Amino acid sequence: MKKLIFFLLKKHLKKNIKFKNIAKNEECLIFGNGASLKNYNLKKFSEYDVIVTSMMYLHNEFKYLNVVADCEIAPFILYKYWRNPYSKKIEKNMKLEMLNKTNRFDHNHNYFLSLTNLFSKVKRKNFNYLYNFKNKNFLPEIDISNNFSYLSGSLFSMIGIAKYMGYKKIILIGTDYLLDTPIIGHFYEKNSYKINKVVFKEEEINFFKKIKKELDVKIIVPENYSSKYFHSISYKKFTNENEVKKNNSEIVSHENLMLLDGLNMKYKIFK
Repeated sequence: MKKLIFFLLKKHLKKNIKFKNIAKNEECLIFGNGASLKNYNLKKFSEYDVIVTSMMYLHNEFKYLNVVADCEIAPFILYKYWRNPYSKKIEKNMKLEMLNKTNRFDHNHNYFLSLTNLFSKVKRKNFNYLYNFKNKNFLPEIDISNNFSYLSGSLFSMIGIAKYMGYKKIILIGTDYLLDTPIIGHFYEKNSYKINKVVFKEEEINFFKKIKKELDVKIIVPENYSSKYFHSISYKKFTNENEVKKNNSEIVSHENLMLLDGLNMKYKIFK
């Protein structure tokens, strides 16, 4: 029955054909939510087309970014009750309440969401839906108007959307899991830490290898870091500006930090 329902809903996916090769510029930036963003001046990236995800809109300098796509890909995220991805329990969706309080979907740019959210009461004209039909493996063709098998993580989704839009060059920033010594944590959390292990699965690493052959992909990294997955360039070299160490409270409002702290999602906001 579920397969039949999503088959009937395919028309909502077909609408995404309008994004095929629409990129007016050759290059775009893709923002993760990594802790390294605390030390960067986002105004330095205002001339680029950018693709963002999740909590990026809470950054005080978000307004300086030219957003062409905004991904909120978690399934069933726009319903009153959901399965918390951390507790794994069905509970009241505090994240939805936060999204509403912070006007998450009031920007004029295009949003991309899981098709599972189609029947939510939250509606916008600039909502576009994606679905993978439970495909666990990356399909060779990237097609957001059909079976988009890149919803296992926002990084893969954003790269897939960028390629579909026709960008030839991609610059990754705030994607700290891609560092040789990955940094764990988000820009809105108080602290972060490093780990000495690979965080990606073999299939995901193979995707990185494949996409490098199809697109020119670089990654902006903090000073004294590098990435074995993509060509690395330091923030200082890219912007001709030194990093400036900041706390999460300097780049996200106290009110929004309080909301993040109440999500029951294991974020370390104040301690």
